[in-house]
Amino acid sequence: MNKVNGTVLATPRVANATAKNDEQLAAANAAKRSGAAEKAATSQPSVQLSAMASEATSAEAPVDRSRVEAIRSAIASGNYPVDAAAIADRLLAFERG
Repeated sequence: MNKVNGTVLATPRVANATAKNDEQLAAANAAKRSGAAEKAATSQPSVQLSAMASEATSAEAPVDRSRVEAIRSAIASGNYPVDAAAIADRLLAFERG
């Protein structure tokens, strides 16, 4: 390497080696990306739940779909009563712990 006015200049040999390394790195990265894309395209997604997650799912309370739909309709039509004081009290109780 040559040093001119505080600046380091690379010799042609070093510059060529650096360029070759850059090309090799770019080729390797491209190969990894295409290999990962092929792998993702051919693999089947799968999910495995732990025993604890399965128990938690089965222990959930049943949902009353008709009640949910009634509440949804009341909210949509603007007829759902909201008790702002009760909501505020519960939020404060939650924040206090």
